[in-house]
Amino acid sequence: MDLGLKNRVYVLTGATRGLGHAVARELVADGAKVVITGRDEKRAIEAAAELGPNAAGVAVDNADPRAPHQLIAMARELFGAFDGILVSVGGPPAGDTAATTDEQWQAAFASVFGPDLVWRNGAWIVDRAASKDPVFRKVTSDAEVRRLILNTYKVLLTRGMIGTVIYSTDAETRAKLRELIETPAAKAS
Repeated sequence: MDLGLKNRVYVLTGATRGLGHAVARELVADGAKVVITGRDEKRAIEAAAELGPNAAGVAVDNADPRAPHQLIAMARELFGAFDGILVSVGGPPAGDTAATTDEQWQAAFASVFGPDLVWRNGAWIVDRAASKDPVFRKVTSDAEVRRLILNTYKVLLTRGMIGTVIYSTDAETRAKLRELIETPAAKAS
């Protein structure tokens, strides 16, 4: 399948195995070049080698505020461009899906997304401290942080397809989301 990705360059975090690695494999198969990351340098290099010459592996801790800039610079240095990023990290502990508790699922989700946009007292409130994006811990103005967080959620919530699940780690926000997306048929029953 040609998705028009030939010579595009993507960074994929948490891509030494699992879903991130599967996406990297498909991108490379379609002609893209990828920089894949993981916390273990040896595993990142081995995983990239499995994908061939259009992949590079690097050890990066996504919690490091310098990581995004380093990865973009590396993509540009190695492949001459940067076209996008897939953040594939987090998750509940390894094991049987059915045995994973609700608390483990919620903690895994919150470790990546966090309650940085919540519904309070009839308004959407942005909490930069709750964001998992290290850029927001820098000298970015509150107004710019608000604009970026709202834009991120706008993009996520307006690109949904059939089967898309909208979830918040915050109970009050979940209730507002449920109210916003409830269908007339669901309200009638």
